[in-house]
Amino acid sequence: MDALIAVSGVVSALAAAGALWFAWQTAQETRGLRREDRLARLPELVSDLGAIIMRIASGSATERVTAYPVAKLRLEAAITSSGEELPACRRFLQAEELTAGTHSFEQIEAEIEKAMDEVALLLRSAN
Repeated sequence: MDALIAVSGVVSALAAAGALWFAWQTAQETRGLRREDRLARLPELVSDLGAIIMRIASGSATERVTAYPVAKLRLEAAITSSGEELPACRRFLQAEELTAGTHSFEQIEAEIEKAMDEVALLLRSAN
């Protein structure tokens, strides 16, 4: 009878260890999927902010007051939550002079492209 109790205890311990291992694997996969989701949003947010900056540069004063601050905050939150450095995206995010009307469309496009290239490189390396 004691042997049966010992065997059932070992089986229970192994089952518990297996359940812990499975839970740990599931948590790791979930973290990875969340990170991928956060990274996948970055190109859209960079593009949105870039489009708003282009509209401001072409003379839309209402965009500067309404859409620009929101798009800027969304991109900043996405960069921070990604856990990545992303220096080109941060420079683009903090480039207030792009909305001053002193840069050409080509210069603004170049800044957008730098940020998008950085995000594309990050996405390629994440896969």
